[in-house]
Amino acid sequence: MADCVYGRNPVKNLIEANPQKIVKIYLLDSPSLKDIYFLAKKANVAVEYAAKSMLNKYAGPNVNNQGVVALTKPFEYCDLTNFLSKLKGKTNSLVIILDGIEDPVNFGSIIRTACCFEVDGIIIGKNRQVQITPTVSCLVDKNAVHCKNPEKR
Repeated sequence: MADCVYGRNPVKNLIEANPQKIVKIYLLDSPSLKDIYFLAKKANVAVEYAAKSMLNKYAGPNVNNQGVVALTKPFEYCDLTNFLSKLKGKTNSLVIILDGIEDPVNFGSIIRTACCFEVDGIIIGKNRQVQITPTVSCLVDKNAVHCKNPEKR
């Protein structure tokens, strides 16, 4: 499955906050989705009308994608050494270290909460840990999309 974000609000938020991350948006041909179509066109994001089967191919067959799926560039994880070196010399750094979070809903909630507290970064394991999946992406709201990336601090 390709990296994607689905649902009306998550896709709108992604277009507004980070359109360069989007490869293409697939929409059902529906009047209720015209605002997303025009928002994407204004942001120079490729948009294509597609059948429900195409949306299900990317978001999953048992997912309520609300008629819109945005294919995205793969999520880029930070190298731990680089991340920690960016924090050197910074006072009052706040880092969350997670172990064994396997539920994407819980992970998305943790990310949203971390953004509220201006956390510098979240360290996760490679094994027995949910990664950034479409479900996690959809649960992270517009504020989290605007979170500062520790690599850019």
